[in-house]
Amino acid sequence: MATPPMLIFPNLIAVRRAGVLIGTETYLNLLVGTNTTLTVTDDPTNGEIEVTVDATAQAPSAADYLVGSAQAGLSAEIVVGATPGGELGGTWASPTVDAVHSGSAHPTGGTPAVGLGVAGAAGVSASFLRVDDTLLVFDTTLPVAEAFGDAGSATLNGAAITARRDHRHAMPADPVTAHVAAADPHVGYVLESLIDAKGDLIAGTAADAVARLAVGANGLALVADSAAATGLKWGSVIKSIQQGTIAVTTLASGLEATATATITSVDTTKAYVVWQGHTVADIDSAGTGVTLASRVTLTNATTVTATGQSSVAGGQTLTVGYVVVEFS
Repeated sequence: MATPPMLIFPNLIAVRRAGVLIGTETYLNLLVGTNTTLTVTDDPTNGEIEVTVDATAQAPSAADYLVGSAQAGLSAEIVVGATPGGELGGTWASPTVDAVHSGSAHPTGGTPAVGLGVAGAAGVSASFLRVDDTLLVFDTTLPVAEAFGDAGSATLNGAAITARRDHRHAMPADPVTAHVAAADPHVGYVLESLIDAKGDLIAGTAADAVARLAVGANGLALVADSAAATGLKWGSVIKSIQQGTIAVTTLASGLEATATATITSVDTTKAYVVWQGHTVADIDSAGTGVTLASRVTLTNATTVTATGQSSVAGGQTLTVGYVVVEFS
């Protein structure tokens, strides 16, 4: 660094700093300090020396403004040392953040878990979202319609679900369905389900008891039968029909003549014989004004008897027709 020029004054110069006299000398020597540009200009017109001090030069590149040494005379230095302290690590050029903040771990950012809440709620002031948070979302959708027999909702994370779209309370069984399915839910009612087909009948089987009598085949009639479960059965009304004729030769006037025919055995309590009239083979021999009469009876289980009578001398042959009908 060059030695600055020496200024010569004919008189003594009083030098003061901040109003305080430093000294009185014949010469004033201006020294250029570090990082300072000093410009001295002689102004003879005004009889003065102009001194310009320029402090805008660049700071030295070797300076480290964040690193210093502890100095008792400094009350608030920025930092001491080359390594960040407190909750910062690494270097000043590449600082890091400690894993623990005020005794607790720093959570990382990300997508939080989502759960179901029971009602809407405002957020908390001066808070932020953390990855280990759980958002409680309130589902405002109306629940689906419930039906009889629905089971209650399942649990979520071990707790009963209290507010969500698919939440359901347990419902009782449908009383209508239960009524139909029951064997006899009400005393005195006859269930329609007893009937299975067209023509079925409901018959009593005992006191306060009924049963179904299935429809019978075409042409059959309802017949009482104590041996049947319902006391009734479907059967033919007519069990048998036997038809024939009996020849009766009349006797003297006013006398009855009889003749018989043998039939297949019938139940006399359910069988009836029907007279079907008579014919006379030798009606001419009877002459005019002759009265002939005949009738038939069921004598026993195997015999039909025909009776004939003439109003004149006998000898006429009456052919008497009959039908024996036996009912079931």
